[in-house]
Amino acid sequence: MALYISPSAMPKATVYFFRSFSYNGRRPIGHSIGSRLMDLASLDPRRKRTLYRAQHRGMKEADIFIGAFAEAKIATMEEDQLLRFDALLEELDADIMDWIMGRKPTPASYQTDVMDLLKNFKLHP
Repeated sequence: MALYISPSAMPKATVYFFRSFSYNGRRPIGHSIGSRLMDLASLDPRRKRTLYRAQHRGMKEADIFIGAFAEAKIATMEEDQLLRFDALLEELDADIMDWIMGRKPTPASYQTDVMDLLKNFKLHP
């Protein structure tokens, strides 16, 4: 005997996603936190890959902050800046966030214009 429950009898649940490019009940799909809608089709594959890596770090705070920074700046970064940003993304989330917030000194190898841009970036201007 099969059990059938009509959809109207099911309790309604609200699911919130706080990742970029998802629907959280307030923003349309493709609109991330703290920035404007980006046309991904205009980005080359390398920039798309870097953007994805920046938005899917693993630590929620890093996903939001670094992902929003990447979405705002990735299209206008010079090639050498993109290389430095890629290298920075190889580091641990906690270390990057500590450097950005000034809790730990930034290593000399990462004291670059990209780190200055990250430190001066405002999530909600």
